Amino acid sequence: MKTHNVRFRDKIQLIIVLMLTISVSICGTWLISRSFISAKSQRIEAAQNAQRMAMYTLVSTAGNSEWNDNRLSGTLRVLEHQVGQRFRLTDENGHVVYQNQYNDQSFQPGMTQNVSDDKMAWRIQINSHDNHEIQIASAISNGEDIYYLESIYPIESVYKSRDYMISSFIGITLVLIVISILVARKVSFWITSSLTRLAETACAIAGGDLSKRVYIKSDDEIGQLANDFNRMADQVSENINKLEQAMERQEQFMASFAHEMRTPMTSIIGYADLMRSQELPPDMRQQAAKYIFTEGKRLESLSNKLLDIIVLQKTNINKQKCKILNLIEQVCGLLEKRMTESNIKIEVCCDDSIWFVEQDLFKTLLSNLLDNARKAMPDGGEITLTTKKEVDTLKIEVKDTGYGIPEDEIPRLTDAFYRVDKARARASGGAGLGLKLCKQIVQLHNGTMTFLSKKGEGTTVSIVLRKEDM
Repeated sequence: MKTHNVRFRDKIQLIIVLMLTISVSICGTWLISRSFISAKSQRIEAAQNAQRMAMYTLVSTAGNSEWNDNRLSGTLRVLEHQVGQRFRLTDENGHVVYQNQYNDQSFQPGMTQNVSDDKMAWRIQINSHDNHEIQIASAISNGEDIYYLESIYPIESVYKSRDYMISSFIGITLVLIVISILVARKVSFWITSSLTRLAETACAIAGGDLSKRVYIKSDDEIGQLANDFNRMADQVSENINKLEQAMERQEQFMASFAHEMRTPMTSIIGYADLMRSQELPPDMRQQAAKYIFTEGKRLESLSNKLLDIIVLQKTNINKQKCKILNLIEQVCGLLEKRMTESNIKIEVCCDDSIWFVEQDLFKTLLSNLLDNARKAMPDGGEITLTTKKEVDTLKIEVKDTGYGIPEDEIPRLTDAFYRVDKARARASGGAGLGLKLCKQIVQLHNGTMTFLSKKGEGTTVSIVLRKEDM
């Protein structure tokens, strides 16, 4: 089935023309009708007054004496000549007393039956020449005799005036329709130009040009629509940019993950093949087994941390009220041997802060931060761990005296598999997932984590936890 699409602009033009045409037609028809009715009423009243005047003249002429037909006929003949009306006079038996001989067909029968001494009868009729006229009948009496006077009063001029007004109105209406079409065309273009620009912008955005915007300077509904459209386009563009960044991060994650898997797997396969293909001296066999074990542990650590990150994204944690100093002391006790071997001193400056945390996750957070600080000081140093509780926040700082982090590297520290010094991190068994895991844990505790570092002077990690609305 074929459909015909009518543009919104054409609909506006059609509506404007139809409304104007209907309004003018209704108003014009009402005015012409009212004018015609008023003019016709005036003519009917004038005809009735003329009938009364003729009756009065007849009665005055006849006097109180016996009425004479010849005298009445003469009076009517004079009145016809003076006023331009045509008369017919009949007696009570229906005999015609007077009637102009050239107007035999003008008077229609049956009028005298509807009259009385105080009542006239009238009707509008069309004569043999298709002209409108009024026929009026009335009764006159001298007390003894009764006569019926009928007259013809022309009113064709009223109908011709009406016809002239109708034809003039039709011509004026046609001119107004033409003018309204031109005006409606201009108005519709003016109204829809903004919508056209909006549609063009939408097509451009749909075609991939996300920078395209529509600029409409107005405070009406169309201007509001344009503003809402631009906000929507900004949001869509922002969401697409975020999606593209997420996809880029995912690709980087997959590439980094493949790289991290390939390095230890290559070492494991190489040393395993060496042990399988030939007899090795005990010391070389021991060294190969050590490499296989070490790289296997790296793969285990990598898989465990990836699993922790994935689980944290899908798990609701159960927080309990804990004394932060106790958790710090437990973590420092677990890391004491490793710190001693690395010639690192830990200084703890904590108050008696109590906070709602998930203990195991919080221990993981502190362990990763302290272990990162240890790796940043291969030649030994000092780590300072402090806590400070305020009304609605708890601040934890881990400060080391290591080699520091370049300023341009700081924003990427929490990216998966990202490492500032890749060779040193890999040598120490790192996979670049520790700070990513720390960020997840801090966010689950309604907190933020920031880094302050200067090359060669160490790094300070600040964690600010905020009370949650219960």
